[in-house]
Amino acid sequence: LFINGHAYQLQCTNEFQGATSKVRMQFAEQQPKLGELKITGQFLQRVTLEPGPYLVVLDKPGTTVKVPVGHYGPTKVCVGKGDTQANLDQATQVSQWRLNISEKIPTVLTAGGPLTNSVSVSRRGKYLALSYQLVGVGGKYQLVNQDRSHPPEFSIYQGEKKVASGKFEFG
Repeated sequence: LFINGHAYQLQCTNEFQGATSKVRMQFAEQQPKLGELKITGQFLQRVTLEPGPYLVVLDKPGTTVKVPVGHYGPTKVCVGKGDTQANLDQATQVSQWRLNISEKIPTVLTAGGPLTNSVSVSRRGKYLALSYQLVGVGGKYQLVNQDRSHPPEFSIYQGEKKVASGKFEFG
């Protein structure tokens, strides 16, 4: 575990006392080699690097942080501003989010805000299909704790005249 700039090795043991058992966890501080991770986005609340040599948890990281060297799998990113939070949707970003942290060469993580509401439009016969997307640095994001009773709304204008409006459906 690497958190708040400190690395720990966790040792778990079971202790038995009669018919009951307890789990004992010990945190042994480590001194791993560190590399530089540069983060390009804004409004990051938490970045988690796993799996790798450590589970790295970065709360409200700055633009440059030191983390243990090694190969890390998919990165989890949570951005937020005010009461609104969103997570990076890694389903469409899988290969991009594998990081190799080196002692000598800084690694860049392209993730974070600002986030932009956007709509993609495709044609299905004589109908237009509108798809809502929340896009930020590094890809698409999913809102956390979204109130599904109030989906995003849209209006379509031709000049000054409103020709259609509606709400997006979830799913």
